[in-house]
Amino acid sequence: MAKKTEADELRALAKKLLAVADRLDGPAETEKEISYTDVRAVLAEKSRSGHTAKIKEILISHGAEKLSAIDPSEYAALLREVEVL
Repeated sequence: MAKKTEADELRALAKKLLAVADRLDGPAETEKEISYTDVRAVLAEKSRSGHTAKIKEILISHGAEKLSAIDPSEYAALLREVEVL
């Protein structure tokens, strides 16, 4: 059996330190999943504020004329555009 070198011991210690650091960071924050209902509520509010035509343009730029036809993966980007209206 090969004798552990100082370099091997340092590598093992580094792995342990990284594991401890990862535990201290806690779980990575994930972006909250945005639902159809969430998006619809924001669009309705903006529409009532007189932004209906601009909302329609934004929906079309995301690939559909209606929210129900928009891919859910587009919701976050769509909201970012609509919220500045």
